Amino acid sequence: MLYVTGIAPQSSVTVEEQDLIGPLSSELSHEPDYLLALSWLLVITCAIVAGLRSATGQRVWNTLTNHAHLHVD
Repeated sequence: MLYVTGIAPQSSVTVEEQDLIGPLSSELSHEPDYLLALSWLLVITCAIVAGLRSATGQRVWNTLTNHAHLHVD
């Protein structure tokens, strides 16, 4: 069997108590990930700002704002 690293996996691995101690939890948790939500909010905000600063974004924004003023009598 061909592996990307060229190293075959070990077939018998035993998990010891020392393997469970570390920076990552070995148990499943059902708490919300606020940092993930905040990072998505930052990505969406940056995408909107970059889009509005582009030439196409400026044309769309001007079309939308001018279109609303044209129909007000």
